[in-house]
Amino acid sequence: MAYKIAVASQKGGVGKTTTAVNLSASLALAEKETLLVDLDPQGCASVALDFNQELLYRGVYEIFMRNFPPAGSVHRTEVPYLSVIPSNIWSNNAEEEIARASINRTLLARSLEELDDDYLFIVMDSPPSMSHLTVSALVAADSVLIPVQAEFYSYNAFEQFIRLVKTVRLSVNPDLEIEGFLLTMYDDRTNLAHEVEEALRRRFGKLVFKTVIPRSVALAEAPARGKPAIFVNGRSTGARAYLQLANELIRRQDKRAKYRSRV
Repeated sequence: MAYKIAVASQKGGVGKTTTAVNLSASLALAEKETLLVDLDPQGCASVALDFNQELLYRGVYEIFMRNFPPAGSVHRTEVPYLSVIPSNIWSNNAEEEIARASINRTLLARSLEELDDDYLFIVMDSPPSMSHLTVSALVAADSVLIPVQAEFYSYNAFEQFIRLVKTVRLSVNPDLEIEGFLLTMYDDRTNLAHEVEEALRRRFGKLVFKTVIPRSVALAEAPARGKPAIFVNGRSTGARAYLQLANELIRRQDKRAKYRSRV
């Protein structure tokens, strides 16, 4: 059964899409069959994998409008073991239709359940907001990964998002867990980055990933080439950090599997 992770934050510019794309690619590089679902109408994750959303005839739109089975919206990428359901919400009318459809909060969850046997991981990139699409991702997810930029405003912005996670847990998805907080765009030279990290780890302890994602030119340039950073400059600090994050996540999942086998 696929383990479903929503990469989500109400704040934009914190490395959410960069994380969804590069984590998915790193899991695939470890030969874990992975599906990336691009729920953001901006379609940045799709573009980062060289999909032009305006040329797509099937994708997330069809998932929500239920025109045909979810497998029909899946596209293989050039990366072995990595597939994507790209964003094709390229018109205002389409976005409005999906907004109305996603009021049914379990629609996405039911669709992704049909793909459970095909993947080990399903990673959802959600919009930088607390929209119906973000709520749909949280309802469908086993856990949520929350990127936190190592800056003051980002650290203070996620409080409201945590309340949303708790609301979804209480009302729709009681099994939803916080996978962890991921420090992104970390500049080791600044005192502020260290202060934000210290405050986050002091408050949330083991819920903060050991892996820290640094500021990286390779991560910034990779989307323009339509490839994850690991396939643009695999030696870059950014690419290596996401490989480390994937390994950390795989180890967690292995522990969960061992626990379930003993229960």
